[in-house]
Amino acid sequence: MNLFSKATLEAFQRQSLEVLCRDKGLGNTEIFQPNGFYGHAAVLKQHAGLPLSRPMKGIIQHGYDFLSEDFIFGGEFEAPLPVFFPPNPTRACFYERLSNGKPAIPIGAPFLYAREIIDNIQSQPNRTGTIVFPVHSTRFIKAEFDHADYADRLVQLPEAFHPISVSIYWRDYQLGAHLPYLQRGFEVVSAGHMLDPEFIFRVYLNCRRFKYACSNEYGSSLFYSVASGCSYFYYPSDDLSFSAESGKTLILEEVSETQRKKFELLFSQPLPQPSQEQQDFVFEHLGLSSKKTPEELRKLLVWAEWLDKIRFTPIPAVNKPEGYPDWYLRLPSYWRRALRGDKWLKKRKQAV
Repeated sequence: MNLFSKATLEAFQRQSLEVLCRDKGLGNTEIFQPNGFYGHAAVLKQHAGLPLSRPMKGIIQHGYDFLSEDFIFGGEFEAPLPVFFPPNPTRACFYERLSNGKPAIPIGAPFLYAREIIDNIQSQPNRTGTIVFPVHSTRFIKAEFDHADYADRLVQLPEAFHPISVSIYWRDYQLGAHLPYLQRGFEVVSAGHMLDPEFIFRVYLNCRRFKYACSNEYGSSLFYSVASGCSYFYYPSDDLSFSAESGKTLILEEVSETQRKKFELLFSQPLPQPSQEQQDFVFEHLGLSSKKTPEELRKLLVWAEWLDKIRFTPIPAVNKPEGYPDWYLRLPSYWRRALRGDKWLKKRKQAV
């Protein structure tokens, strides 16, 4: 069954903000849980023609390398799966160099597959106005800046940038961050909860209506909006900070100075349309040249399942289960998972 199709498009676009931004908890069916974030695994499986309920046996890159050219989320190295699926060849080489031999195959960003699926079932609408991506909070971290002041700054944009639509993250909707934008007459949209498998489709559907896109911080929205055909520009807010649920102010890893200079050089000012240099920069990061056909992607995902059954994937020390025998820890990941739920193994484990 396809997640997204022409038959589901109308209902898909009618969903309310309240429904889209409802909390869905944290768990999903993927072995490596971040694969299930933002609909990444779902869109890849739809493109490959595989069941959506079938957990992926490869590691999808969680985000993009805009923090620094050598930044990788730690959880990706700790995942008990045998292969990385980064978006582009540069990241694939970096993963392999640091992973002690675990293969890395560039497949292009999941967003590119969502874009193709939608373009095949819906014609391109006329573009007008600007979609805005305020930097967003997470379940455990709150992004803090004056949304009312930022909304006032958006009002001051020249007429050519109107109408304005604000894309709000599910957590910020729950925190009421969307209200200042509604009060100033802006449309507010959302891609939904991070565990919504349709998230990545909504990002593209929201972007493709607009001529311009902007944000008060560089992030994934830059790549997605330019790949959607928007002319992206940086539009700053007042001082931005982040705090944990406890109220403690956090110092998070920022965009590296090298990367920031690249972004500022390319995206500091709005252009009538994305320049070739901007598009080349974005599509290199998203791995457009590495994007696979349905047949190619299916073969890779099935190969990862086979590799999962025969290849030993080390268990990071922090994740090693206590009390299991050495022979169990040397098994390929597939058999460790299978035996871990076996009653005989549980009895054996208790006797060791």
